[in-house]
Amino acid sequence: MSFKEINFGYISAEAERAESPNLIIDGYFDPANWIEDILNKSMFLILGYKGTGKSALINRIDFDNKYDKFYTFISLDNFPFTDFFSQVYKNDDLSKDAILPDSWAWLILLQIVWSLQKDPNKVNNSRFDKLVHGLKENGFSSPNKFSDLLIQTKENKFIVHGPSIELNPALGVESDLTLFKFESNLARDKTEISLDRLILFTKQVIAEQTSINQHILFIDGLDRAIYGGEDTYSSIATLITESLKLNQFFRESNVPIKIVIACRTDLFGKLSIINRNSILNTYSIPLIWHNDFRDYSNCNLNKLVNFRAKLSLSKEVDVFRDYFPDEFTLDNNSTGKTFTHKTIVYIYWHTRNTPRDLLMALKEIQKAHSIFNSMVTLDEIIKGLSNYSRSYFLPEIKDELGGYLTTKEVDQALHMLQSLYVWYGDYKVLIRRAKEAGLEEDRARDILSILFECSAIGNQFKAGDGDKRLTYKYYMPEASLDISQQIVVHRGLWKAFNYV
Repeated sequence: MSFKEINFGYISAEAERAESPNLIIDGYFDPANWIEDILNKSMFLILGYKGTGKSALINRIDFDNKYDKFYTFISLDNFPFTDFFSQVYKNDDLSKDAILPDSWAWLILLQIVWSLQKDPNKVNNSRFDKLVHGLKENGFSSPNKFSDLLIQTKENKFIVHGPSIELNPALGVESDLTLFKFESNLARDKTEISLDRLILFTKQVIAEQTSINQHILFIDGLDRAIYGGEDTYSSIATLITESLKLNQFFRESNVPIKIVIACRTDLFGKLSIINRNSILNTYSIPLIWHNDFRDYSNCNLNKLVNFRAKLSLSKEVDVFRDYFPDEFTLDNNSTGKTFTHKTIVYIYWHTRNTPRDLLMALKEIQKAHSIFNSMVTLDEIIKGLSNYSRSYFLPEIKDELGGYLTTKEVDQALHMLQSLYVWYGDYKVLIRRAKEAGLEEDRARDILSILFECSAIGNQFKAGDGDKRLTYKYYMPEASLDISQQIVVHRGLWKAFNYV
């Protein structure tokens, strides 16, 4: 059994599911019982940086979608966060802050209604049947995504005037909310109903449902929302807080229904959100793969690598111990010095400590490895990491920057770094290079901050013991660029920029 035979995976969970589903079913490594927390505990917010496995976790859960599980998966990629509520509410007198909560609650509740409607084991309830019948009569059908509900809301005369709602055929409401009912014989009349009362009624009907089956609504596809502005952030913050409130309501009502949201850690950090600490400490699942930089061999990332190797080789292996030299020496041509590196540490330095980065680095080393070598050689490591830098890491950084910058600015930003010709420089040098690339200083400074947010650059500083330390966003989330300190380019870009 050789290093070449290990299937480390693909660049995305979607690709793995399509090409090698066994990597999702049997090759998913759950280091902290995340699946158990999602299915059976109160945690509902999956937090992780890009490439940490948020979608992989959701895909793994989907493969356990058995007869007693009803999972609905919604992607909000390309969702109109900034103005979707205008398709639910039609009133210029109400502020966005006043209508966002009800808008999200309505979309979520409708998804749950359709999930319950498919459940053969739910207890029959006349009010639920009337609710479903009335929705169908008004043009609503089981949607594939939230935007389908928006289209149905907009095109099927489901229009809210201020805090009220007009339906054709009309929904009748009596003074006692519990007697809320559909009256199709009023089809030609117009009856206005407060949306918040309609939401309350829908919640009450859902709370009356009893079933042995579990219903979970998974909301994903928020990665690119980080490139939106304050309106997008406000909308997502409201989505999270409304989901928390609904989850608490369902739990208190003892109904097996839950909303789960996958969100980037850096996006969550931009949200102005009520009860942030409570959500972080009580209701979130942070996907942390490596938090001890003194011990690379026992971190969760390394356990993931070995877990996948075992799946391919049908035996226990330690990939870095069994297939790599423990350490090696490299000559520094610019200083004339020779440095000894631990192999595992050296490879990790080229990543942002995410599963995607590490697995793609190992795949590139694997491509460079000859089957005639029992161990991976230093030349193969260097060649593999060079290909990784050019074909994976640089395109990843470009993709990240593309959300914040124009195409021209992305090229200017990368030219600014590449023209350093070394992997470090102070702020004045970088600004000089930026001006040569056609950037004004104020914009160049903004772009440097964005590069730091993407972990393309970091800071190097002297610690109290005199040693030089590095700071990158990916392992110090609260850090920000310090232009008074030396600025360093991430090692994953060195080969792409021909620094070494």
